[in-house]
Amino acid sequence: MKKFNKKWVFNFSLSNQYIKKIIITVLLLIMIVFSGCKRENTGGPDWEMIKSNATFVVPDASYGTPYIQPLNVGGWEDGLYISRDGLELFAIYIPVDLFSLLDAWQENPICFDYRPYYRPPMLDVDMVSNPWGCETFFQGDIIIATRKDTCLSFSEWHSSNLRRSVSNEGGACGVLKDKNTFDVFVFTQNRNDTEDMEIMFMRNVSRNPSLDTAVPILSSPANEDNPHIERLDDDTLLLFFDRDRYIYYTRSYDNGTTWEEPVKITHVLNDQSPYDVQPHLWNDGTHWWVYFCADNEHGKRCIYRSKQEVPGDWDSWGPRELVIEPGEIIGRYGIILGVGEPTLTDRGDISFVVIYGDLNSDDPADVWDCDPWFLPKK
Repeated sequence: MKKFNKKWVFNFSLSNQYIKKIIITVLLLIMIVFSGCKRENTGGPDWEMIKSNATFVVPDASYGTPYIQPLNVGGWEDGLYISRDGLELFAIYIPVDLFSLLDAWQENPICFDYRPYYRPPMLDVDMVSNPWGCETFFQGDIIIATRKDTCLSFSEWHSSNLRRSVSNEGGACGVLKDKNTFDVFVFTQNRNDTEDMEIMFMRNVSRNPSLDTAVPILSSPANEDNPHIERLDDDTLLLFFDRDRYIYYTRSYDNGTTWEEPVKITHVLNDQSPYDVQPHLWNDGTHWWVYFCADNEHGKRCIYRSKQEVPGDWDSWGPRELVIEPGEIIGRYGIILGVGEPTLTDRGDISFVVIYGDLNSDDPADVWDCDPWFLPKK
């Protein structure tokens, strides 16, 4: 039987290099964080205590207290994007403990059975269809949540119109045109021929768009991921993305019909590359900022931001400023591995993800989780 191609089966926002880095970090945390204070465990993680006792460091006093978003579920919610008006939230979703699954899958990738790692709900993700005739399969789809007003919380995830079998879709991002329409919209999916990730583009689509009009705009032998699109004027679009975990930008001067040759960024964003930087552009009304992920001096994954120094120069970024970093889990019920996937509303509220887990779990299929959190602007 054909062996699964790693890029076909798994091309989420976390690269294989990053997975290896995670494993190394976990081993260090086992030796350092739990040295001399390991607690007994008679089962799986106490997720309620882990999530309710997670703490964070937020240096900017203009932000409130981070909180977990009420729609969080047992599966892996990653790759967030919140619309600028704050009324839609997109994510890539796979209903498993993803890190534990990947650790086991890499040892035995042929017809791997995901079911011991399953975390409900399924949310219409097709975990059966595959071209190899296997009994089960695992992949991720884009999910969506909506709310009528920003004073309300997102309450429930739904499958989106962008889901597709036997292919990972993620990286949703759009520029709103009006209350019913995205002016432009991008996302990622696996190529059918080479199985690499490519960036898809659409114009004038609903706020829960379908795949019908999507066309590839960046498709190469490399893996393109984490797209972020902005409109600069009536004709000009700007796209940030990563290619094999290096950040690039490209512009279109004809509303997305053609794109210039991508330019690799040399300042700040690629300081730790290859790395899953997850760039997100935001304008405060005067200046452009880029929010992104990087390790701090202790090797913990944090969210930073950097201000554009020269207007119009997309490779001109000032020193990074810390936005949020992981703290401890009070009571030592587990650890926070990192934060990431920053995405902002117009007013500056930040949705982001937190990865945490319990290294003492007696269940090797239930160790890690990734949830959506919220950092409100005061």
